[in-house]
Amino acid sequence: MKVTIITVCYNSEKTINRTIKSVLAQTYKDIEYLIIDGGSKDKTLDIIRQHPEIKYISEKDKGIYNAMNKGLHLASGDIVAFLNSDDYYQDNKVIDKVVSSFNNSHNFVFGDIKVIDDERSYLRKANLEKIKFGMTINHPALFISSNLIENITFDESLKIAADYDFVLTVLNKKINYKYLNECLVVMDGMGVSNLQKDLGEIEEKAVRKKHTNLILYYFVTFYKFISKALK
Repeated sequence: MKVTIITVCYNSEKTINRTIKSVLAQTYKDIEYLIIDGGSKDKTLDIIRQHPEIKYISEKDKGIYNAMNKGLHLASGDIVAFLNSDDYYQDNKVIDKVVSSFNNSHNFVFGDIKVIDDERSYLRKANLEKIKFGMTINHPALFISSNLIENITFDESLKIAADYDFVLTVLNKKINYKYLNECLVVMDGMGVSNLQKDLGEIEEKAVRKKHTNLILYYFVTFYKFISKALK
């Protein structure tokens, strides 16, 4: 069972070597590793070229979700996952654990991530039951059967919440999911500005409205408003 891991990057020389090493160190070896570079001007490509087993393209894109769609188009694996260029797998057994779950007939496997920023680190638990409230699945720790995402792409009109829209679209299909109750990925929690957070909330609200009935949509909107007001 082949696993395709896709990393999208641009000027990522400070972090991408760690990301690459975490993929290549996996004990599970049937991995197709694709890197979609947006035309980096730093030493990112020099680092990538040190690893001939990596398939990569480097060209200007129209944003992160355009680059992710390029990765989906090139992917040939039975399982598809994305790993950000400043994230890395928790250990070298992650893909082994994931593939074992797929061998037991699951087609949608996800786990937890450890988030690290300048001030603290914490475990972000995944929770599929609350997905209608927001992106409660950790995208870098999500592995999906390629059969499930045939003809599904990221909405490039969205700047922040296309991964949420993507996951909700997949969940409209018949899934047999498996939650791995452990940390799979270590994630850099920095780099999201308040402006991006505000845009993300707006887009998330629009995505939620698209995928839920009006009663649930207004209930969740009211709940989130009250929760924010009480903070």
